[in-house]
Amino acid sequence: MITRILKQMIVINMMVICFMVFSCTRSECPTDQVNRMLSAAIDMEDSDAVMALDLYEEAYDILMEHPDSQLLRETHFRKGLLFLRNALPEECVVSLRETARLDSLLRDTVSWHKTMRSIAFAYESHGQFEQARTVLKEVMMSMPASEDNIRVRMDMDYYTRYDELQNMQKELPETYVHDMDRLTPKSTELDVAFRGWQAEQEQNYDYAIFQYKKLENKHSYFVRAFGQLHTARLQLLLGRYDEASQSLDAYEETNGLIRKSEQTTKMLLQHHASFQDRRARREIDRLSLLNRQQWQMIISVTIASLLVIMMLLLLLRVYRQRQVILKFRIDKMRQWREEYLNRSGHAQQRVSEDALLSDVIQRLRRKLNGGDDKPMTDDDWEALHTAVLSAYPTFKRRLADLCRLSAHDYHVCLLIKIDVKPSDIARITIRSDEAITSTRRRLYERAFGRKGKPSDWDEVIKML
Repeated sequence: MITRILKQMIVINMMVICFMVFSCTRSECPTDQVNRMLSAAIDMEDSDAVMALDLYEEAYDILMEHPDSQLLRETHFRKGLLFLRNALPEECVVSLRETARLDSLLRDTVSWHKTMRSIAFAYESHGQFEQARTVLKEVMMSMPASEDNIRVRMDMDYYTRYDELQNMQKELPETYVHDMDRLTPKSTELDVAFRGWQAEQEQNYDYAIFQYKKLENKHSYFVRAFGQLHTARLQLLLGRYDEASQSLDAYEETNGLIRKSEQTTKMLLQHHASFQDRRARREIDRLSLLNRQQWQMIISVTIASLLVIMMLLLLLRVYRQRQVILKFRIDKMRQWREEYLNRSGHAQQRVSEDALLSDVIQRLRRKLNGGDDKPMTDDDWEALHTAVLSAYPTFKRRLADLCRLSAHDYHVCLLIKIDVKPSDIARITIRSDEAITSTRRRLYERAFGRKGKPSDWDEVIKML
């Protein structure tokens, strides 16, 4: 029993250790992963072309998320060569064109020339000699004057050779057309086929068979079948039935390889189309998400803009209302100033006002002179308020028309009205001189919407 428990504990501990080790293991770098996949794909191109293509496509997907121009260039180039080897020249040209674009971005002239020659070879293998000439011409025009003369001469030879091959294609009889379409000829293969056809026209059948047999060792199964079929045809014509039978057996065997390669080619196309479709769906999803985000952004900006416009309109309305209020206050101040000037001209009225305020003024003087050191009570402030309103009945109403006031602000205004100095106002209200100065300046700005001096507010109070 104890032994079984110990074994279980050991197993559990081992599982915990393994979990900790694997959880702490650093994930593989995308670049290293792509290099490993490219190496594996290159090794299996001959044995399993479909799996090699899948590795190239997966490497391409990784590089789309973690860009690396050099690895991306190598992936496109190797995939193009794989397509070329499996009789897919159109897909080959697309991949190699992308390779050439990346070579240009990387400013790698040597690799660019190599890629462009590969594109010309892909066109040549498909019998599209005019396109091959165009690509090769582009390579030759891009070469600097200091380029190796041997390489330039070799490209010139190929360029001239493409013209000859085009003429060969036009001169071959119609009975060869079907076979030539499946031939996917290189320049040397087409040259051999053309010499064999010429020998047939001259009835030099042995030399024609000799030329056709050269095609039986070529890499392309279609080329081999072409050579084997025409070899068997001429051998039957010459009565060499045993040799013709061997050639036909080889032809049937090659046809089996062709069917197998066609299946591989078909699978390559299917897998390539599947990856392309998957990428297209991902791109559509990405663009749809981007479109939604853009619409959300547009709607958000529109709503924010409307809110800002509404706020500006509200501020404009408030500003206009404030301007109306300020105009009203200024008009009132002009009216009150005229009344103040008229009132100042009547000496009897001034004597009456002074009589009403004399008791309050004397009480304040006693406080300022030290006769009464008690702070102002609510009753004292009420008595001052009553006395000021008795002398100036419209004072509080007019003051309220100018701005809103706190209790302290109103007390300061009462003291200003009875000509108490700012320093004395500070002593009575138990505030600092700076605080009283700030209060007077603030009240003027609140009433008229612009900054002014404290003495400006004193003049306003005197006119109320």
